[in-house]
Amino acid sequence: MILINKKKKKRRRRKRRRRKKRRRRREEEEEEEEEEEEEEEEEEEEEEEEQEQEEQEQEQEEQEQEQEQEEKKESSVTSVVVEAVVVVVVVVVVVVVVVVVVVVVVIVVILVQYIVLVTAVI
Repeated sequence: MILINKKKKKRRRRKRRRRKKRRRRREEEEEEEEEEEEEEEEEEEEEEEEQEQEEQEQEQEEQEQEQEQEEKKESSVTSVVVEAVVVVVVVVVVVVVVVVVVVVVVIVVILVQYIVLVTAVI
């Protein structure tokens, strides 16, 4: 009887130990799985953040390009305006010079006729 009881106790102990080991293994596996899941989630979050950063960088580059294009347009418009102003100023100066020359010629002609008339009368 005593031997049978001892054997039973041993079996129970073995079973308990095995159960404990199994539990420990399961718990360890579960912990490992959880850790792996957490790591995967962290990696996914990092990838998402990187994608967001890349998108923001692309948007900034696009905005910079648009600004550069606008500046080029503005500079081309201002250069055209400056050229037009220069042309207008040159035309005005030429017209003024021509008018002054015509007025001087008319005055000289009138003076010459007056002198001729005065000398003819004398």
